[in-house]
Amino acid sequence: MNIGCGTLDAEKKRPSVEFLVEVMGQVAAASPHILLLTGAPNERSINQDFLGQYAARWGDVGHILDIAGQTTPSGLTGALAICDIFVSSDSGPYHMAVAMGVPTLALFNFPSPEHYHREASVVVTGNGSRNSDATVSSILRLFDKNRVFMS
Repeated sequence: MNIGCGTLDAEKKRPSVEFLVEVMGQVAAASPHILLLTGAPNERSINQDFLGQYAARWGDVGHILDIAGQTTPSGLTGALAICDIFVSSDSGPYHMAVAMGVPTLALFNFPSPEHYHREASVVVTGNGSRNSDATVSSILRLFDKNRVFMS
């Protein structure tokens, strides 16, 4: 999952950490998995905030790995390649995952059709004020759809 958008001026595009904690906790309860957090070096603090809030809300964070700031662009493609699905805000890694054919769910805080890819699922989150159920359902559908290919 990519939480951040890479630049400070893009923060308005990023779903709230609280929203992501709730969504990803529900997803983990329904379908255990390893959650890989990606991001640029300046996004490591966002991921650490996510981990702290996740631990406070759901407990165990042993299934979550944070690699923010630890990859090059080519290393990020390697990380994306091992993902069964990728969840991201509108960001470079989102576009990379789609281009690589990784099943992707893009989270947008507001409608932005010019940034959608027909190959990706899209949920407009309203900055976390709505659609947590729709987001959880979309992620679980991607998991289920791609389990056929993971067996």
